[in-house]
Amino acid sequence: MPSMKEDSLKNWVSSASTEHIQLGCLQRIADAVEKISGNYVRLTEDRDRYKSWYENERKRSQHLFKKIAGLKGAVTRSRRKRG
Repeated sequence: MPSMKEDSLKNWVSSASTEHIQLGCLQRIADAVEKISGNYVRLTEDRDRYKSWYENERKRSQHLFKKIAGLKGAVTRSRRKRG
C-alpha cells in the first residue's frame, strides 16, 4: 500500500479515501514547515555571526582612526618643536 504522502500527490482517482489524502497532505505540510524552520535557524545564526563581525570591525576601525589622529597630532607637535 502506498504511503499517505504519495497518495496526496497523485490525482484523486485512486482508491484512497479523502481522510487518507488529507492526512498525507498534512504530513507533507509538516515536512515543509520543518525544512523551512531549519533554514530560518541557519539564517538567524548567520545574521548574528555577521552582525558580530560587523560590530567588532567597526570598533576596531574606530580605534585605529583615533590612533591615527593621535599620531598625526604627535607628528605636528614634533614639527612645531623643531621648526
